Amino acid sequence: MKTMVTPERLLAGRSFPDFLILIFSGLLMIYAGCAQPARAQDLPDVVLQMLGSVETEDEAAELIEYFEELISNPVNVNTASIDQLMMIPGMRPQQAEALVAYRSANGSFDSGRDLLKVRGIGPAALDQMMPFITVGGYTGRIRRNLTNPNWWVRNGRFESYSRARQNRETAIGYIPQADSIPAHYLGSPAHFTQRFSYTSRALSLNRTQIKDPGEQRLTYGTYHAAIRDAGPVRMLVGGDYRFASGYGLIFSSGAGMGRVSAHSAWSPARNNVILHRTGRYQPVQRGMAMSIGHRYNITLFTAKNDLSAAEVADGLQAEPDQAPDEEQLMYPLPVRTIGENGTGQSAKQQVNHNVSQNPATIRFPQRGLPARTELEVSRQQNVVERLRGVRAGIQAGPVTAGAIWYEHRFDREVVPGSGLHNRYDFSGTSNSAGGVDITFRMNDVTLFSEGGISRNGGKAILGGFQFRQGRDGYFRLLYRNYGEKFQSYYGRSVSASSGRPRNEVGFFAGAGGRLAGVLLIDGFLDFYRHPGPRFGISSASAGHERFIGLQAPVNRTWTVSAAAQYRERQYGISLQDPYGREIRGTSHQNRSRFYLALSGSGDIIGYRSRLEWVQTRNVAGERENGFALMQDVRWSPAGWLRLDARITLFETDSFASRLYFFEQDVLYSMSLPALYGTGSRSYLLARFRPVKYIEVWARIAITRFDDRPVIGSGHDQTMGSTRTTLSGVVRVLF
Repeated sequence: MKTMVTPERLLAGRSFPDFLILIFSGLLMIYAGCAQPARAQDLPDVVLQMLGSVETEDEAAELIEYFEELISNPVNVNTASIDQLMMIPGMRPQQAEALVAYRSANGSFDSGRDLLKVRGIGPAALDQMMPFITVGGYTGRIRRNLTNPNWWVRNGRFESYSRARQNRETAIGYIPQADSIPAHYLGSPAHFTQRFSYTSRALSLNRTQIKDPGEQRLTYGTYHAAIRDAGPVRMLVGGDYRFASGYGLIFSSGAGMGRVSAHSAWSPARNNVILHRTGRYQPVQRGMAMSIGHRYNITLFTAKNDLSAAEVADGLQAEPDQAPDEEQLMYPLPVRTIGENGTGQSAKQQVNHNVSQNPATIRFPQRGLPARTELEVSRQQNVVERLRGVRAGIQAGPVTAGAIWYEHRFDREVVPGSGLHNRYDFSGTSNSAGGVDITFRMNDVTLFSEGGISRNGGKAILGGFQFRQGRDGYFRLLYRNYGEKFQSYYGRSVSASSGRPRNEVGFFAGAGGRLAGVLLIDGFLDFYRHPGPRFGISSASAGHERFIGLQAPVNRTWTVSAAAQYRERQYGISLQDPYGREIRGTSHQNRSRFYLALSGSGDIIGYRSRLEWVQTRNVAGERENGFALMQDVRWSPAGWLRLDARITLFETDSFASRLYFFEQDVLYSMSLPALYGTGSRSYLLARFRPVKYIEVWARIAITRFDDRPVIGSGHDQTMGSTRTTLSGVVRVLF
C-alpha cells in the first residue's frame, strides 16, 4: 500500500548537511533584512512572474527557447520599431508608443534606466524588461550616413562564447557492449557550444556550433550575416533566422500569446525577422529574409532547410493511438533542460526507428535529430524542405494590419501516424497557409484578431481585447477556434498546450490589479475543447485551467507571493473486460499546484524561500502528492564576483506528481529539471569577471535520490543514487 506524501515526510530522514544549509540560508536572510533596497530581478524571477502557469514539458521547452533567444538578441530601444518593442516581455502598446515619441523628441537613451523617463514605464515594469533590452550606444542626433564606413561599425562588439557541460557519472550508453541494441553512443558525454559573433550599429555576424552528448563532433551549426535598421531596410539577413507574424496562427517564432501572467501585458511581435544565435534546433529557417519599410512594410523570406526524418517501412504502421504526436516530432524538447533527472525518454528519442523498405516515405521531418549512434547518423539531413513566403503590413494611426502567406515543399513524401488523433495530420510533399491580422489601439483599449486558412481548406481564427487601467490593472478576453483540418506547421499561438494551433476551441479570460496600492492580484480562466480526436481519445474532449497569483511587499526588502493553479483534461484509456477484451474509454486527469514564496535582495545578499505542493489525479482516479522546500541565496560581495546557491528538498509519490523549478544557470542558459521521488537537489553557480573583457561562469548541480539505486533509463541510465552535472562558460567580449 502506497504511503501518502506529507510535509512531515518531506523533512523526515534528511541528512545533517541538508538541514545545515537550510539553517545557514535562514541566517543569511535575517542578515539581508538590513540590506539596501532590492535590485532588479534576475531572469528566472522574471520568467516565474510572467509564466507562472507553465506546468508541462512542451510549454517549458518552447518558453525556455524563446527567452534564451531573446536574451541573445536583446531589443535595441534606440532603434526598434513599435513592433520590435512589443517583443520585450512586459512592454505594453501604450508604453511602446510613448517610448518612440520620447526618443523622437529627446534623442537616444544612454542607459536602460533612462526608460524611466518615458511616460508609463515605472521601476517594476523596467525591472521586468531589463534582461531583454539594450541601448546599443547609438546617438539619435548623429545623422545617418549609409556611405560612411564608420557608421556601419559604430559601437562594434566582438563576442567569443564557449560553454561545456557534462555529467560526472558515466551512463550505460557510453560503455561499449557487444550485445548493445542499438549500438552504444559513438561520442563522449560532453555537451559543447562555441559561438563567435560581431554586432555593431547596423551589422550582425554570427557562427555557432554545437556538440550534444553522445555525438562525435560539432554536428550542428548556425550562422548568419545581417544588416539591420539601415534606412528603409529593417532587416536583411542571409543564413539562419526566425520569423514572427501576427498573433501566431500562421507563422510565429515566439511563445504563444494569452495564457501568460496577464499583468505582464506581453504580446507577440506582429512582423519581425529575428536573428538566430543560440544553436537551438527549432523552428529556424536557413536562407534569406528581407524586411523593408516602417509604416508600410513588406517582408520576403525564403529558405532551404536540410532536415532529418524517421523513415517508415512500407506497410508498417504504428498501433492506433500509439503513434507519437506530430507536434512532438516537429518541436522536440531540449534534452539538457527538460526531464534532466527523469526516467522517460525525450521527444528526440521517441522517433520511429523502423528500418525503411520504402526510402521515399517518412514521418514529418524536423531539424536537430541526435547523431549518437550509427543508425541516427545515417538519418541526418535526409530530407530537403524549400520554403517561401511574404508578409505585408501597414500602420495607420491606431490601426495595424497585415497579411501573410507561405508555402513549403519536401523532396520526400510525408505520411502521418495511424492513430485516431492523426486523422487530419499533413500528408504529401507540399503545404501552404495564409492569413490576415488586425490590431486597433485606442488609449487603454486594444482590440485584435487574426484568421487563417491552410491549403486543405482548414480554417482558424482568434480574437479578443485587452483593457488596461493604471500600472497593473487589466482585463483580457481571448477566443480561439482552430479547425480540425487546419494545418499551419510554423504557427505557434495560444492553445491548451501553447503549441501549434489545431483542433481546438477555447475561451480565455484574465484579470488583475493592485488592491489598496499593495496587494497585486493576477489570475485567469481558460476553457477549451477538442472537436476531433486528441490525447488518444476517439471522440471530442475538453479541459480547463484556473490560476490565481498574489504578491505583496512586506517592507522595502521583503516580498511575499503565493499562487494556486488547477488544470483538468480528458484522456483516452484502455482497459480489459473479464474476458480479456480491450475496452477504450475516456477519463479525467487533473493537476493542482500551490506555492508560497518569500524573497528579497540587497546590494550584497539576495534570498528566496519557496514551499510548493502538487496534487494529481490519474485516469484511474488515484491521487498523488508532491512537496518541495526550496532555499536560494545570492552573495554579491563585489562587482566582479557573484555566487548563487540553492538547495531543494522534494518528496513525490511518482513521476506524475513531479515538480518543476526554474534554476539559475550559466550565461545564455536556463534549466528546468523535473524533480520526483525522494531526494534533494542543490547547485552552486559562480560568476567571475577577472578583467573587463573576460567573464567566467562555473556551475555544479547535484541531485541525490533516497529511493533508487539507479537514475534514468535505457542508454542514459547511471548507476548510483547521485547525478552530478558540471557546467562552465568562458566569454570574451570587447
